[in-house]
Amino acid sequence: MTSSSEPSRRNLLVGAGVGAAAVAIGAIPAFAGIAHAQSDSNLTPADLQLTQFHRSIEFAFVEIYGMALDKKLFDDAQTAYAVQFQNHHDEHAAAAGSLAGVGAVGTNGQMVNAYAGRVRTANTVDALFDVLFELESRAASTYLLACGTYVQPRAAGFAAAVLSIEAQHATVLGSAASLPTATYIPAFESIVGAFRPAEFPVLA
Repeated sequence: MTSSSEPSRRNLLVGAGVGAAAVAIGAIPAFAGIAHAQSDSNLTPADLQLTQFHRSIEFAFVEIYGMALDKKLFDDAQTAYAVQFQNHHDEHAAAAGSLAGVGAVGTNGQMVNAYAGRVRTANTVDALFDVLFELESRAASTYLLACGTYVQPRAAGFAAAVLSIEAQHATVLGSAASLPTATYIPAFESIVGAFRPAEFPVLA
């Protein structure tokens, strides 16, 4: 289900200076700025819990990309971009930790477990792209949902910044997997498929 109020992934790409023509694995701008948030969060309890969740799943994404890279199926260019995307997720986790300020959590093990088997059984590049495309698409939906869930503006700003990058990741991976254009550049982004704390709870 989509809504006219939801941002177009195509518009997110154009706004970030990466046009829809970037359908081969292309350059993604580095995530910056949010990691310099205050060391004391001053977030509402609900915002803090959500930020900790985001930190935990970003660390999980780092591990999942590591598993994909360990398959040694990517060529040199694909490997370089997979490493770049993995680094973005590490930066997102650091930014979430800075935003949370205290009590930072680690990797969301349940999410790692949910994808580990699929990565292990992906024996072609296309199969790996399919898994990573789903991961990034759901991540984009997660941060779209967060934009409307966070109470404090700087927390919502964090979600919006990450959303734009993870939507770009999904677009690049969907193109690389030769999916239909309407699949990887939907007219409107959706919260359907968003990762939620109830599904992947944060463990201290």
